[in-house]
Amino acid sequence: LDPLVRYVIRREYTLRCMINARPTRLGMQSITEDHPCYTIKYLTNKPVNTFTKDQFLHLYQAVKDGLMTVEYSIDNKGISHTYADDIKRSYTRDEYSDNVLEWNKIRAMCIDLMLTKFLYPKFQRELEEILLDEAKQYVMKQCSKCLNDWIKMAPYRLSNDENVTSISDAGVRVLSISYSTDPDDVSFAVILSSEGQVMDFIRLPNIMLRDNYSPENRTKKDKDFDAIREFIKQRVPDVICIGVESRDAFYLRTRLEKMVSDLQHDEEQFQNLPEPIKVLLCDTELAKIYSKSRKGESDFRDYPSKLRQAISQGR
Repeated sequence: LDPLVRYVIRREYTLRCMINARPTRLGMQSITEDHPCYTIKYLTNKPVNTFTKDQFLHLYQAVKDGLMTVEYSIDNKGISHTYADDIKRSYTRDEYSDNVLEWNKIRAMCIDLMLTKFLYPKFQRELEEILLDEAKQYVMKQCSKCLNDWIKMAPYRLSNDENVTSISDAGVRVLSISYSTDPDDVSFAVILSSEGQVMDFIRLPNIMLRDNYSPENRTKKDKDFDAIREFIKQRVPDVICIGVESRDAFYLRTRLEKMVSDLQHDEEQFQNLPEPIKVLLCDTELAKIYSKSRKGESDFRDYPSKLRQAISQGR
């Protein structure tokens, strides 16, 4: 086949190609309003160049999962005139002898065979790979942007240390608390030095128990909060951070703020602090990545994942 013909047809296929999509019987049940393919559940003559962001990636995955069927078409449905007819004009002789008419039919058959059996399937695979690559590039850029937003966090500084240029100069000690939404899992509180080194940590196995279920749960939970109180008295952090896993983080912040307020009222060493200890909420996504990474495991080989998460979010 002439390379120029292949080039022209590929270009036209890319410009004209449209997608028709329908859900399968399984897709009718599975693709609900919270499914990413809900807005593209039914497609008719949708040009491929109108797909945005990661739409095609979701569509491709739905096809692999058997939730949708997709048909690629270069011609509008309902219109008898096709792109193949335009090509046939270039190879048809405008004569009326029987031989010429027969040759025109043979040429038309060859063009149909060339397009439907060879070129269109090949160009469809190429176009699908291009659309997939564009969608994946978008996802990677979004992940990169999200990761950049996570790691560009500035270090915590005391309000009276505005001229301090580094956290090590400020000498800020951080108490980081990482809890689990599973009551059977162990939570941890860790105190970090100004260089991010672990000074001490405590286990909090009962801090997430529901105290309204039984008096025994309430007693165990209060015991963990008493342990945190003693931990704060011993180490005197400059700031307390709580990783947000659920709405329970707001409850923990409220209770810790009351605890810190009581300490500042009752304990002389807390009254002499340059400023009150703040209790902050922080995102846990980056800390979770670190806790399960090879770097985190090599740095703290003997520590459980939840404790590594507390260390990372404190840093």
